[in-house]
Amino acid sequence: MNTFMRNILLSGILIFIFQSIFYHFTFKIYTYKIQKKDWSGLLSNNKEYLLPLAFLIVIFGFNYFVISNNSRPYDGFLFGIVLGSFFNGINYAVFDNWSAIGALLDTLFVGLNCGFVAFLISKM
Repeated sequence: MNTFMRNILLSGILIFIFQSIFYHFTFKIYTYKIQKKDWSGLLSNNKEYLLPLAFLIVIFGFNYFVISNNSRPYDGFLFGIVLGSFFNGINYAVFDNWSAIGALLDTLFVGLNCGFVAFLISKM
């Protein structure tokens, strides 16, 4: 297995694990905020299969812009901040109950997650 494919697999697993742990502890906060939105017709389009595709695109972007350039963990952190800001900015605009503090904390966590994974991969 070449290095690029190994890094995609490894970073995908690590980011998924760390993100899952974070959302495990904050799930009730986000569920409450999302449940308050009127979802009639929004999720009935049966396009849930796009979620793994979106995750794969993020992992590819992380590896292309951060890992393959032998970037520092700081660059991984900035990639995560940009990604988290985009995601949380959309959520803040769409969901009435999405708090600014929650958006900032989630953005910070995504940055730390990407920076930490970049650090781990740089040490391998």
